[in-house]
Amino acid sequence: MSHIRSQLESLPLFLSAPSDCSYLANRQTRNVFVDPRLQLNASQRDALAQMGFRRSGPSHYRPMCPSCQACESTRIDVAAFAPNRAQRRCLKRNDDLIASWATPVGTDERYALYRDYLAQRHADGGMDPDDREGFEQFLCSPSASTTQHLLIRDSAGTLLAVCVVDRLLSGLSAVYTFFAPDAAQRSLGRYAILRLIESCRAATLPWLYLGYYVEGSEKMHYKAEYQPQQRRKAETWTDIKD
Repeated sequence: MSHIRSQLESLPLFLSAPSDCSYLANRQTRNVFVDPRLQLNASQRDALAQMGFRRSGPSHYRPMCPSCQACESTRIDVAAFAPNRAQRRCLKRNDDLIASWATPVGTDERYALYRDYLAQRHADGGMDPDDREGFEQFLCSPSASTTQHLLIRDSAGTLLAVCVVDRLLSGLSAVYTFFAPDAAQRSLGRYAILRLIESCRAATLPWLYLGYYVEGSEKMHYKAEYQPQQRRKAETWTDIKD
């Protein structure tokens, strides 16, 4: 861990102003973040992930709320993971789908899918930009050459899901996933995570980083179904196995 910390000692960090929490009602949040103008190397990006940071667009951040520690960075133990019954059914139900890696560019096809996803899954608004420029800055401007899109299509070639992924030294990091809202029966979010676990195994990478599990936030509870996993509690990765 001291080696990991040494990778970050020279990075300038900033603290955001307080704002309303998007996960838990009636709470305030603050984030510590790395200067987004910096060009981070592979070791620094990996060290940030291992220290519980998350990437969003050009920024690497971590919650630093004065009275709440509900956000826990989560990663799946790839070698030990075995799909449960629901996950096996998901893989079988989607055995007609084709997944491929692509450069993170904002094509008309991907942007249209993103707009459909926001319109139906996040109709109440939120932090995610819905304009073309915001989409490209948020999900298509890579922080490094290791950012890719995992494209998931049906047998007719229709794009059903896009997963924005950072390739790290210690694993893959699922930055953001959007999918066709009219294909709910396919459980495309679950399917995308299962395909990323397969990709980690193929590349002999030990971890799949999923971002933050937030106790008390219903929309973040899906991350708990991928076991065994680790969550970062009090600056230490802790094994979780229900």
